[in-house]
Amino acid sequence: MLKTLEMLKASHLLITVATSSQWLAKAVGTPSLILPGSVPPVVLGAEFFVERHLDCQFCLQIECVANKDYECMKIPYPKIVQLAQEILSDIP
Repeated sequence: MLKTLEMLKASHLLITVATSSQWLAKAVGTPSLILPGSVPPVVLGAEFFVERHLDCQFCLQIECVANKDYECMKIPYPKIVQLAQEILSDIP
C-alpha cells in the first residue's frame, strides 16, 4: 500500500476507471481523470472525467440494459490522451 501511495504521489495525473485508486490518488494530492462508464462522475467525486458520449451512459446498472455491449466503456484513446494533455498543461 505504501508503495502504491508513493507512486501515486510522484505522478502528475492518474487515468483510471471507477476504482479505489482514484481515492488513493486524491489522498496524496494527485488529480485523476476518470473514465466513468455507467456511474455518473458526480457520484464518483471525479475531479476530471470523460464527458458523456451516449444517452444511456450513467445508467448505474451493472449489466448493460440497452444491450450495447458496454459502449459507455469504449472511449476512443485519442480523446483520453487529449483530455490528459489539457489537464496536464493546466497543472503548475
